[in-house]
Amino acid sequence: MSFPPEAEVRAALEAIHACDWLAPKLTELVARHEHAAAIARQEWAGPHHDTFEERFTAVQGDLNAGRVWVFQVRREAEVILAELKAQALQSTAALSAQRRPG
Repeated sequence: MSFPPEAEVRAALEAIHACDWLAPKLTELVARHEHAAAIARQEWAGPHHDTFEERFTAVQGDLNAGRVWVFQVRREAEVILAELKAQALQSTAALSAQRRPG
């Protein structure tokens, strides 16, 4: 199914905007999670230290995977937007060529 070019442009711009908003939030969350874990490690005396570290590593991995995904989506949205702009320029050039008296 094909959408009108205006809708595709808007979707690409909104995707870029959402990624620009989400990327720093995820970066901040990774840092806060690391900070909280560093505090917990200093006071750790429990028998489940390995479990703590495994869970911490898994959560950090998920957060970082989320950041990578956001950057990939943004990059894809930029590519789509560039393609749509190029198509619009080609269409405009074709219309201009048709209107010129030959």
